[in-house]
This record gives sequence, C-alpha cells and structure tokens, in this order.
Amino acid sequence: MAYNKATFNHLSYIQQCRRVSKLLSINRSRYYSQLIENNEHNQRKLFQTLDKLLHWAPAPKHLHHRNAEDLANSFITFFKNKIENMRHELNENSQYNNIYVKIIIL
Repeated sequence: MAYNKATFNHLSYIQQCRRVSKLLSINRSRYYSQLIENNEHNQRKLFQTLDKLLHWAPAPKHLHHRNAEDLANSFITFFKNKIENMRHELNENSQYNNIYVKIIIL
C-alpha cells in the first residue's frame, strides 16, 4: 500500500492521539490514587471524589404541578392522609395494648 503525505499525517495523528489519551489516563489514575491516599480518613472527601469519578448526581426533585393551588392541595391531601393513617394505627395499637394490660392485670 502506497502512503501519501495525507495518509502518513493521518496515521501520525492517530498514534499521537493514542499516546496523549494513554498519558491522560495514567495521570488521572495517579491523581485520584493520590487523592484517595491523602484522604483515607476523610470520608466526606472520599465520597465527593467517588461521586465525581462515577458522575453521580442526585436526580433533580421537581414537584410537578399545574399551578400553585394544585401543589398546595396535593400537600394538604398527602399530610391529611398521613395523619389519618397514623391516628388509625395508634387506635389499633392502643386497643391491643389495652387487651394486653387487661390480661396482665387478670
């Protein structure tokens, strides 16, 4: 296969790109290894580093609503149901506790 100047330049470019990529990878690895070593007792810094390395980001939490009134109503409904469920569970538990207390007293 005959190489012309353009082909030779392209092959040289590809080789150089591979070298640069390999050097970046090696240096990145050294940097993060050193960072982890230096912060082995700093859990916060370690987790921040992991998050950065793994590109973890918390999912944005957006409340979906058509308008402010719908949002307020959904909050009211949620907490109203939550309180009703808690009251129901407390009533059930207090009935069982009363039975338990009566059995112990007898």
